[in-house]
Amino acid sequence: MAFFSLKRPRRWLFGLALASVVVGLPVGCAVLEHKERELLFRIEPGNASWYRGMPAGVQELELRPESFKAGQNIHAWWWPAKSPDAAAILYLHGVRWNLTGQLFRIQQLHNAAAQPPKRLLLVPGATHNNSMSLAGQRYRQAIEAL
Repeated sequence: MAFFSLKRPRRWLFGLALASVVVGLPVGCAVLEHKERELLFRIEPGNASWYRGMPAGVQELELRPESFKAGQNIHAWWWPAKSPDAAAILYLHGVRWNLTGQLFRIQQLHNAAAQPPKRLLLVPGATHNNSMSLAGQRYRQAIEAL
């Protein structure tokens, strides 16, 4: 007697369910991975719609270290601060847009770097949102000093 006999509907349904899982799980995972990559690495070529040109003083650079292969480069902007003792900021962005799509944030950081010197409190072992509990009194003193 066959395992998948119509006379035994429970075995038939179990076999169908098992086959669906065996085939459906890998296919579903592959589709999900493809969609995730599509959403994460959706590069928008060209300039952002709100881009109106580079701010004054910005220099556009193409960095080509010797270790790069032919055709590889890093596109960069260099925007010197007005003050020689201003903080240097390295802005690394994702792949959604090119630098023109990040200009608003870059302008905010450039303006913030021109403000009076900043203070930095390093809390060893801290992760997202637990600096206060780990640093305790040092954290409160740093906040009060602002």
